[in-house]
Amino acid sequence: MEYLYADLCEMGERATRENEQGIKMVPDVLNLREKTEKELKERGSLVKLLEKWDSEK
Repeated sequence: MEYLYADLCEMGERATRENEQGIKMVPDVLNLREKTEKELKERGSLVKLLEKWDSEK
């Protein structure tokens, strides 16, 4: 689940960069990133995951 969320975040960041170059983004019809984030919150692992990513930057 954590890897899925990381991949979704990376895809969103990449799509945003590409969109700034004039490429149209495909909307997230299934809201997969939001659903994954909600599940991680319910499991209590989202905050720890975000803290880990922030410390690695």
